[in-house]
Amino acid sequence: MVDARKLLFFGTMSLFLPGTFVQATQANSVNATPFIGLSGASRPASQIIGLEVYNQSNQKIGQIVDIAIGEAGKMRAYVLSTPHWLTPHYVAVDPSVLKIGTWHAQMNATLDQLKAAPQYRYSGQIAAKACLNVLRD
Repeated sequence: MVDARKLLFFGTMSLFLPGTFVQATQANSVNATPFIGLSGASRPASQIIGLEVYNQSNQKIGQIVDIAIGEAGKMRAYVLSTPHWLTPHYVAVDPSVLKIGTWHAQMNATLDQLKAAPQYRYSGQIAAKACLNVLRD
């Protein structure tokens, strides 16, 4: 069995070995400031979700209903809900093709192109939440 006092002693001593104290200090300084100062140009997701999306012909082609985050924690796509008669049709759109404005978003696509695009499917409990978000509007 390992004695906790020995682990504490050796862990403490390693801070005083040459080079390890500097490494420990650098590691702590990286984690010491987890806060980010955002400029006024930054927009929270709550102001983006719900924006209607128009094409260049000023035709409404959908609405932003969600933002998909990838495994690395980075934004992967905007999820659009396109007008559909019976059930919502969700499409994941690359963020680079969507121009976010103050009152709406714009992208160069037709409604037919979005309806023909691969459908983004929610799974499990997320599906119920997504449907509630769409019905809220």
